[in-house]
Amino acid sequence: MRFVVEHLEKSFGKKQVINDASFEFEEGKIYGLLGRNGAGKTTFFNCINKDIKSDAGSFYFVENESVHEAKPNDIGYVLSTPNVPEFLTAREFLKFFLEINPHLEADIANANANANERQVRDGVDTQKLSGADILNAHESDEVSVTAFTHHADPDTSNAHENTGLTHASQAVYQNLQSTKIDRLFDIVKLARDDRDKLLKDYSHGMKNKVQMLIALISEPKLLLLDEPLTSLDVVVSEEMKQLLRKHKDGRITIFSTHILDLAVDLCDEIVLLSGGKLQRVDHAQLSNSDFKAQIIKALQEEDESPREEIPQVDSIKDEIPKEEVSQIREGTEDAVEVAGETTTDA
Repeated sequence: MRFVVEHLEKSFGKKQVINDASFEFEEGKIYGLLGRNGAGKTTFFNCINKDIKSDAGSFYFVENESVHEAKPNDIGYVLSTPNVPEFLTAREFLKFFLEINPHLEADIANANANANERQVRDGVDTQKLSGADILNAHESDEVSVTAFTHHADPDTSNAHENTGLTHASQAVYQNLQSTKIDRLFDIVKLARDDRDKLLKDYSHGMKNKVQMLIALISEPKLLLLDEPLTSLDVVVSEEMKQLLRKHKDGRITIFSTHILDLAVDLCDEIVLLSGGKLQRVDHAQLSNSDFKAQIIKALQEEDESPREEIPQVDSIKDEIPKEEVSQIREGTEDAVEVAGETTTDA
C-alpha cells in the first residue's frame, strides 16, 4: 500500500504555505515530517484530512495497483492538543466509541501488539477460551485481544441482543466487556486508577494516550500525528514512541515534529517540509556526522516572510530614545512614562 500526494498547494492570502508538494509514502514505515515552526506541517495534515480544502493537487491510496480516493475511515488524526469529551470518564468514552463503531469489534485484535498471536503466554489456545476462562485469567497473562472479540461464549457475546438472559448472565457479559476495555487500556499503559476518572481531570499526556488508543483501534490506513509528543514528560514520551514502533505494520504513519533528534530516533524515513515542498532525506545520511548540520542548513534556507507585530512599549522602551517613545503607537497622544520620567508629544 502507498499513499501518494501529487502537486498539493495551499495558500492563505498571499502566503503560499504548501507549494507544489509531491511525495509517496509506503506502508509499514514511520515518516518524520520535519519542519520549522510555521512551516506548514499542520496545514499539510489538515489538507490531507480534508479539514481544509487544498487549492490544487490530489492525494490517494494505491493498493494492489488499484487507485482509490482517501475516505474518512482511512485516516486517523491525532492532534497536538488532545480533543476528548471531558465530561466522560476514559472508560465511558472508550465504551461509547466501541458501541457507535460496532464494526471495530471484529478487527480490534489488530490494535494489540500481539494481534497475530493465538496463544496465552502459558500455551493456552485462545481460540478455545470461553468467557469464563478470560474472566478468570490472571492479570499478568498476555491474552490477545482476539480472545475478547472473536472467541467469547455466544451467551456473553450476544448478551446485548438477547433480552431473555438472566441477571447473572448479564453480569458476566458486563464483566467481560469491562475486562476487554481494560485490556485495551493496557495497550497504552493507562493506569487502572485513572480509567474511571473524568477526562477533564487528565493531564496532557494522559489525554494524549486516550486519543492515541482511539486512533489505533480505529485501524486507519494512514495515521497522522501532529507533534503528539509535545509537552510530554520523558516517561510518557518513551512509552508513546514504543507504542508507535509496535503498531506501524499494516499502516502508513506520518509524524510531524520540529525536533530533529526526535525524528531521527523514532522515524524510518525523514521528509523535510521547507519552502512549502516535501523533500526526502536520504536514509543513508542518518548516520552521517554532518547530517544534522545539513538538515539545519536546508531549513535555514527557507524563505519565511517577516511577521508584522504591534510594538510593545514595555519591551522596547529601554532601546528607544525617550523622545521617540510616544510615537510608537499610531495616534498616541498621551504621556508615556519611561524610567521614572515623562515625555509628551511636541
